[in-house]
Amino acid sequence: MKAITYYFSLFSESRYSGLRLHETGEDAVKTIKRDSKSLFQFPYIAKDNMKLKKGKVVTIGFPTRRLIARYLTDEEISLYEKYGRDCLFDHETQELCAPEATKKD
Repeated sequence: MKAITYYFSLFSESRYSGLRLHETGEDAVKTIKRDSKSLFQFPYIAKDNMKLKKGKVVTIGFPTRRLIARYLTDEEISLYEKYGRDCLFDHETQELCAPEATKKD
């Protein structure tokens, strides 16, 4: 099952950045564990035994900025299969969306 990781910062204008897609949840968790070491200098909030489960998220960081890993929904997977890297990230819903879904008339 495909998973996604991204960085959230309340202080950043875009709020979400560094989106990456992974083939498995294990890969996604390994990525945020590795990236957390370079992003956070202070002791950050993380569970000892992190495992990504369907419908849940794994986070590392602080309430105002953190790394997030989660599985893609079935709808997001079908969008990614159709549009590939052209998919966009909806900042309000925190989900992948079709490129034309964000165009305004």
